[in-house]
Amino acid sequence: MEEILLGKQLIPSIICGLLCFLSAAYTTNLNPVKYVQRGGKFLLACEVTGLGVHLWYKDGKPIVPNSVNKFHLESDSPSYSPEKSNYVTIMRLVVDDANAIHTGEYKCNSDGLYSHRVVVVTENMIETNEDYPGMGKILTPGEPLVLQCNTSECPHCTVVWLKDGKEVHSIEDHLEIHEKNNSITIMHSSYNDSGVYVCAIDRKQLDVALNATIVVQSKIKLDKFDASSVVVEGSPLEIYCNAKGAPMPYIKWFIGEQEVYDGDKRVKLEDHDGLKRGKLLIDEADFDDRNHYTCEAYNQLDSVNTTVFIRVKGKLAALWPFLGICAEVAILCSIIFVYERRRSMNQPDETETDLPADNQHQDQIRTGQDVRQRR
Repeated sequence: MEEILLGKQLIPSIICGLLCFLSAAYTTNLNPVKYVQRGGKFLLACEVTGLGVHLWYKDGKPIVPNSVNKFHLESDSPSYSPEKSNYVTIMRLVVDDANAIHTGEYKCNSDGLYSHRVVVVTENMIETNEDYPGMGKILTPGEPLVLQCNTSECPHCTVVWLKDGKEVHSIEDHLEIHEKNNSITIMHSSYNDSGVYVCAIDRKQLDVALNATIVVQSKIKLDKFDASSVVVEGSPLEIYCNAKGAPMPYIKWFIGEQEVYDGDKRVKLEDHDGLKRGKLLIDEADFDDRNHYTCEAYNQLDSVNTTVFIRVKGKLAALWPFLGICAEVAILCSIIFVYERRRSMNQPDETETDLPADNQHQDQIRTGQDVRQRR
């Protein structure tokens, strides 16, 4: 206590200049606010003139090192400075394991004009607007997507946005970056906007490498198969599974209840449209391939499937309907021919029957005359 009082009596005679050195390299930094990551090390150095007891102050109170606050005080022996015509002492305040209690305003002269503010920040100081912490954001194609990082412990800090390791820039009519609230807005999102987004504190404002990650994912969109389809025996059987999503979906195939694996001798699984195992191929289908075929698409977020029933027709199956039509035509033509032939044979009798009575009488007279002449 006597040392503190003695220090206060000598303080008016001290001219204090504050030079601050932070980080393990102790580089000089004269910024009014310095941020230190929790668990990191920082050092403050102060040059004071005059002889006597000099104390460090935090938030206006003298610092007394102990096992709780973990402050370490160091100082050089006073040396005379001809330039200042007085003795000069370098005082140092060292913290090896910074935490929240070390945030505050530091001075080596309680009444001095020079001070330095230290803010200890935590690794998770950045709060994101994830739907659920650690679960990222769900993207719905065609709808707006907003990503935000809140830096409450460093209100004036701005962030730099990265997507899949590349810096994000504003795109007219698509993506806009808002520095005031550290957010980005994608007006009409698509599957291409999914990925890993990182918001990192601008290193020009904060010497500590702090960032937060937002994984943008989307549910799977799977094109549904028709209820059934037909393939001709001996021709290739090809089924395509068209699925989109983020992360990229994985594909499983089932024939009936049996899963199809890579390396099958008859059933081949090939990549299609950037989708691994997105195509099922059988080079020559046979009657045993008649079955239900199911494509299942899944990722960490979603799982969907679709099924088609494949029917296999014989090679001559298409010929039978043609032969049936030809037979029908032949039978029809035969009926028409027989009918017309009969009709033509009966036509003279019908003509005589249809003659008028006078004509029939004249024909009879003529016939009688012919008979007399012959006699």
